Amino acid sequence: MPILSRNKISSLTFFWIVLTVFFLCGAGKTMAQNYSLPAGIGSDPFSDCSGSGPDYTCDSEVKFTKAAIITLTENIKITITNGGFVAEKRFEIVSNGFTMDLFVKNGNVLFKKKTSYYGSIHSENGNIKAENGNSNFYGDISTDNGNVEIKDNSTVEGSCTPTDSW
Repeated sequence: MPILSRNKISSLTFFWIVLTVFFLCGAGKTMAQNYSLPAGIGSDPFSDCSGSGPDYTCDSEVKFTKAAIITLTENIKITITNGGFVAEKRFEIVSNGFTMDLFVKNGNVLFKKKTSYYGSIHSENGNIKAENGNSNFYGDISTDNGNVEIKDNSTVEGSCTPTDSW
């Protein structure tokens, strides 16, 4: 007597097919955290930030540990006075025609995965780095006392300063 009937085998096969399609289509990926700015200023990861449109100041590092989608509802400028800006996973700005200008006084700017960024990025005393490549930056990227490193298959639609960075 067989352990599994024909119907149970068919059900198991169907289950594995559905599970495989689920993961191949990306449904198994970690969902991104969604933020609306400037309304989200004052809550994590912008909990140490304050101000009013369009100027906001953050007193410590702004760090995204999960994939993030930032939806802009107006132009904003974020100044980080002490610490850097870190996006550990995919980082995307939905611009709606607006920009998020980032100014970091004492710290690095680091994008570890694929990035789509609308706005200028400036670090006064630190490096700016896009580690993973396949990223798009729509704005100027500059640093006064550091390097700019943008990996392969990435684009910058704006200027990069210093131009001798790697």
